[in-house]
Amino acid sequence: MASVISCSVTTVVTLYLLGGKSTKTCAAISGTVFGVVLAGIFAYIFCKITDISGLNVLEIDELAFIAANTKIKPGELLFSGILIASLGAVMDVAMTIASPCEEINRQNSNLTSRELFKSSMNVGKDAMGTMSNTLILAFAGSSINMLVTLYAYNYPYIYTINLLSVGIEIIKNV
Repeated sequence: MASVISCSVTTVVTLYLLGGKSTKTCAAISGTVFGVVLAGIFAYIFCKITDISGLNVLEIDELAFIAANTKIKPGELLFSGILIASLGAVMDVAMTIASPCEEINRQNSNLTSRELFKSSMNVGKDAMGTMSNTLILAFAGSSINMLVTLYAYNYPYIYTINLLSVGIEIIKNV
């Protein structure tokens, strides 16, 4: 919950400073906060389905030591990291869609809400397509050592997709 609040405050401040007080900024803020919360929900569901607790990360020994002396809960840090990591991408997409939609409406104020929504969806589809590609490539780049190791040992597909390390990398980077 602290991460959701932190991400929401960061979103409001960042996008307000970027776009000023406008409908575009409000739309981008709403989309970003909704997107981050949705990312957190999906990550939580994925972790429950795959039995990833957040306690099976590389730094768990250090985190367990810290947790013994503080109120920090290491298992919840994975979810916080996912929300914070997704914030930049979601904020980028939200403003990338809100800005041209505002411009479309400014150039043709005779558009109905339905027509503006349809135009927004077209812009969003293209923006999400390229952003998805960016995130997939970022995942591949940051996980190249793991991917090469899996390839070199020729692990079976079913074994590979069931590795906790693969699940954690997917959650952290997507």
